[in-house]
Amino acid sequence: MELATAQAKYNEALASMNRALAQNDETLAGTERLKVDYDKAELTRAQERLDRTVIRAPLDGVVTTPQVQNFAGRRLTHGDVFAEIADTSQVTVDIAVPEEDSTLVNRGQRAYVKLESFPLRTFRGEVSVVSPESEAQSEQRVFVARVNVANADGMIRPGMQGLGKVSVGWHAAGYVLFRGSAMWIWSKLWQWFGW
Repeated sequence: MELATAQAKYNEALASMNRALAQNDETLAGTERLKVDYDKAELTRAQERLDRTVIRAPLDGVVTTPQVQNFAGRRLTHGDVFAEIADTSQVTVDIAVPEEDSTLVNRGQRAYVKLESFPLRTFRGEVSVVSPESEAQSEQRVFVARVNVANADGMIRPGMQGLGKVSVGWHAAGYVLFRGSAMWIWSKLWQWFGW
């Protein structure tokens, strides 16, 4: 508003000066010239103040604040949150690892994520951390493996669901096929005999 007001005053003073010059009234034209110079300085100052009101984010990303347009015209003070921005070039995906498989998953292993929204695309990443504490999920205990996935095209968004796999390396076929059964038998024997 201040910029529009300053622009209107400047235009009015300029028009008055031009009228005085057209009438060959040098005294009035000189007075109007002073008003034009003053109003031009005010216009420049208002433009500079408006230029300083631009808010720039410290990172590239996507605005995640819902209905950010409702903040228009609201006065902000230092430290007030205007909008939250998420850096979507790299995302963290949480993969639930069943408790019995948690000892196989380690930091730095390759992981693959397939999201329900993109059933034909596989996203690749690397395990950054495995939670030290389990949590209950669907009547079983799971550990969460955090996987860093590159998301340069911004396709992965918060709240998406899918499946994940972690590559734990190569093992003998017998180990892979009979590991679950052997662990079940061992747990039953331990319950019965306490070995």
